[in-house]
Amino acid sequence: MRFYQTFTHSRLRRLVFVLVLGVLLTGTVVSLIGLQSGRAFAITCTVPSTAYPTIQAAVDDANCDEVNVAAGTYAESVNIPRALTLRGAGDELTILDGQDSRRPLLIGLSDTQVMDTNFQIGQVAVTVYVENLAVRNGNATTESPSTPPVNTGRIGGAVLVRNFTAAHLTNVRVYDSIARASGTGSGFGGGIGVYGGAQLHTQNVRVYRNTASTGSTSGFGGGIASLGSSLYMTNTYVYENVAKNVTNGGQGQGGGIYVENFAQNTLLNPSYAHARIWNSEIYSNTAAAKGGDGYGGGLYAGETDDTHVWLYDNLWRGNEARGATANSGNGYGGAVAVDVQTAGAAYLDVSGDEFRQNAANAYTNLSTTDRAHGGGIYLDANTTGLLTATLEGPYFVSNYAESGSGSTSEQGGALWSRFVKVSWTGGSATGNKADRNNPSGQGGAVRINNAPLSIYEAELYDNVAQQGGAIYARNGDINLPGYLRLRNVMAADNSADAGAQVYFANANFNDESWLRHVTLANDGANPSQAVFVDNSKLEVRNSIIAYHNVGIQSSNPQTSEDYNLFFNNTNNTNGAIGSGGHSITGDPQFASPVTRNYHIGELSAARNLGTDLGIATDIDGEPRDATPDVGADEYTAATPTPTHTPTATDTPPNTETPTPTSTPTTIQLTKTVTVEVRNNFFSPASITINVGDTVVWQRIEGFHNVREDNNKFRLGENQNGDPGSTWDTVSYTFTEAGTYGYYCEIHGGVGGVGMAGEVIVQEQSTPTPTATNETATPTSTGTHASTATPTATPQTVVINVNNNFFAPASVTINVGDTVEWKRIEGFHNVRSDEGLFRFGDANGDVSNTWDTVSFTFTEPGTYQYYCEAHGQPGGIGMAGEIIVLAPPTPTASPSTTGTPSITTTPSITTTPSITTTPSITTTPSASPSPSTTPEAGAPEDVVISEIYYTSDANGDWIELRNSGNGQVDISNWQFCAIFSYKALSEMTIIELTTGQARAASAADLILDPGEYLVLRSWMDLSSASDLAIYMAPDFANASALVDFVQWGTGEDVGRADVAAAKGIWPETSPSQYDFAPPAAAGESLALVSSNKGTAAVDFRNGSPSQGRSNTSGSAAKMEVFLPLIER
Repeated sequence: MRFYQTFTHSRLRRLVFVLVLGVLLTGTVVSLIGLQSGRAFAITCTVPSTAYPTIQAAVDDANCDEVNVAAGTYAESVNIPRALTLRGAGDELTILDGQDSRRPLLIGLSDTQVMDTNFQIGQVAVTVYVENLAVRNGNATTESPSTPPVNTGRIGGAVLVRNFTAAHLTNVRVYDSIARASGTGSGFGGGIGVYGGAQLHTQNVRVYRNTASTGSTSGFGGGIASLGSSLYMTNTYVYENVAKNVTNGGQGQGGGIYVENFAQNTLLNPSYAHARIWNSEIYSNTAAAKGGDGYGGGLYAGETDDTHVWLYDNLWRGNEARGATANSGNGYGGAVAVDVQTAGAAYLDVSGDEFRQNAANAYTNLSTTDRAHGGGIYLDANTTGLLTATLEGPYFVSNYAESGSGSTSEQGGALWSRFVKVSWTGGSATGNKADRNNPSGQGGAVRINNAPLSIYEAELYDNVAQQGGAIYARNGDINLPGYLRLRNVMAADNSADAGAQVYFANANFNDESWLRHVTLANDGANPSQAVFVDNSKLEVRNSIIAYHNVGIQSSNPQTSEDYNLFFNNTNNTNGAIGSGGHSITGDPQFASPVTRNYHIGELSAARNLGTDLGIATDIDGEPRDATPDVGADEYTAATPTPTHTPTATDTPPNTETPTPTSTPTTIQLTKTVTVEVRNNFFSPASITINVGDTVVWQRIEGFHNVREDNNKFRLGENQNGDPGSTWDTVSYTFTEAGTYGYYCEIHGGVGGVGMAGEVIVQEQSTPTPTATNETATPTSTGTHASTATPTATPQTVVINVNNNFFAPASVTINVGDTVEWKRIEGFHNVRSDEGLFRFGDANGDVSNTWDTVSFTFTEPGTYQYYCEAHGQPGGIGMAGEIIVLAPPTPTASPSTTGTPSITTTPSITTTPSITTTPSITTTPSASPSPSTTPEAGAPEDVVISEIYYTSDANGDWIELRNSGNGQVDISNWQFCAIFSYKALSEMTIIELTTGQARAASAADLILDPGEYLVLRSWMDLSSASDLAIYMAPDFANASALVDFVQWGTGEDVGRADVAAAKGIWPETSPSQYDFAPPAAAGESLALVSSNKGTAAVDFRNGSPSQGRSNTSGSAAKMEVFLPLIER
């Protein structure tokens, strides 16, 4: 049986009294919502209090559903084996401190509790929420468990989550902790350890300066280690963590994060290891081993038959996999390493992630045998090739693999793969290297071995190696697939001794390998071959090859080419290459090679040269026809700008020409415009200025710099303009007209990629000069008609939704205008900070399937919004704002019928001999209009616009607003809450300018249009659930009721019936009425809709805003309580 509770007012008052008394005596609060235990009430326990002097004391009390921990440092070892919410006062205020001697926080069921159960993979037995606190100085060296799952090792230095438990960490910091094992054991998860089919969910969590180490074996997961479990991480920052082995042998794996199933874990069969990471930053982590191997500076995953890693829109920066000291070891996967050596299938999915300045081996004093594979990503599998990697829109920038000077080569500056099928679509690889010390470095961007590689619609620029400047693909097994397929790829300005763009060797002649619609080019002569084919079968069609010593070189006649455009190569082909006879030599007319723009021009010889290969679109997604252009780009003519015929303007009749007697003074005006530099976006991203104006970039947050696309300026941390986080402002004065693109080198790229912006510089408009000592004073003789200010036509403003930023990020519009968000790329949505709108797919969720969404703004104010995958409320991350201006009040020019006297100061632009038509200002002879009494407004224009009832030290208050166009006298009005009444004339008001309280005067109680009035409540409104305002103390008369609000929980009051009948509050079902959400401590209930507060959805909870428009807060939720019935 399930019962639904309802209360009379007397029972509710008794309940409130009991709850308040309980708080005072026991440190316990009972609430009506948010239950985990299934009881009728959720019980909140407070630490410290008389009943609960420690956190563990409250956790051990099964009656506590929520434990609120006050600010302070707690030297405890907290064990949470049951469903619970543990909430601190803030991640810098409430601290669980292990004092470098113990683990501060253990979550989940013990091994004994689950050993003989039938729990299945993915099942959750216990859910725990940890919020708003920090965990630090943990040490798991002597902590249990030692088995399972880690043999004699130790796991979870600061936090351990185990055994079919879902732990949700929100607004939590985990730092300065260690998981160290002695003897032959290993250390797992210096910050957080997870095992036994558990789940770790993180939101706005920081994991940093943690270490997983061992003296003789291996360190796994410096920040986080997940064994046979699942990770779900969003808006999480993992940095400066270390996984290391400090003696000879062993490994350091997953400097930041380690995901794997471990052989000693007997609880799960079959084994698995899953990780989903969204919109997070993993940076400056290290996986190091002395005399062994360092794998995955940022993330390591593998060693299981069901490994699946999903990565979406993350930043991986400055991570390293290397030897623990110089001359000591190998580095595999500077950012990410996935290594699967079992028989089961495994997967890596990457979408929109950025890999920047990661390194496989970074020491300058490497031994001759130290080797490096995969500066960005390392992928390895057994020969069955069951690991599959799918990359959509990745960005690899300035990663490198560095080996010793011996015979071992560095391989894969951005990506290294063996026995792993790689499919890559979109994105780019720029400035990656595999060439530091060895003359045989392979694959400046990509090195793949014994597996297929497909790259579609991608750009590869400025990568360096000795073999395969961009791509090195080799397959030495005639029985394994090892094909190479490139479609709509631009590979340019890469360099190598053999194969500047592509080096290909495949022993399997049954494979179909090809390059189709590929642009291989260089800004100036490249001394190497564009394509080097090492005794293999390859087809090159519908492509452009330009500015190389040799276009295609091959010793095997099964290499063929046809329908290609060659230009400025010393030799177009070299060796045994079959040709179909349709290729030509001609100028591709590249748009701007110096800025890496290899799109073709209107007169390009590539136009209509190709044959139809069934490739419907080009690199930009633009359609191809039956006779396509060759290369990656299909030429599309620019849309011409329409020319408008100006509307003729009548010449005014009063145009006497004065004769000036002095030389005019010309005034050139310049201005300074500020652009905010925020995390992953500039705001505004696009500005228009004049020649001579200055732009100031102000760093608000994050690690950034500002670099112009064509290197006109590079501004940032120091005189070199390096990226950094200590500079405040930089500036540049623009002296020439044009459009200047710029970007942050850490988070963006040339051409508007990622964190980028533009400055549009116009020629200085003709200045307005001033002239003095004019001698003519013309006389007006005409009659001037009154002209009203026209009403503006509603406009639509388009905002582009790009990867990680809105452009422009800030727009100003008028009431009635519409904003349309157009998704250009990536997985995004658009959500208002105050919950006013939420747009994306059909459900408003984050997606890459929607094209445009729109909203029409009907009230003035500032409306902030964000993408839920990449931003947060308050302008954090991918966010923007809409400033909506009120419509101007029409102003009429006065009519004149006489002959006014006119004094003019004409505008003069050249020498004094030029005649000009002066501007005329008339002074009518009519007497000024006398002042009038303001129009009376309607009582229903006064609304309850905000209620603060959570009773902090300032006391409760109520805000009223006159939303109409006339004055309203409220001097005889009355408030009513529960069964308590108060006349407004007897109340205290709060001065909006000073915050001081004083008695209400008669003038205070006459509200002008748009005016706010804040009154100190006469009672504790937290004991109420409704508020009404009446024009007169005639409470039974529906016509006297002006406004009504009902919130929280409880039984509907009788006034709700009257309000619903009057149409000012909704009836949700027969005799049941709407409830606005209860406000949390420190929040108010605020009206944010133009509907005058006629429903719960018109209200939001958020920060109090006395005397201002309410534009922030969480969305309202409708809660309907039915009468007590049995079901």
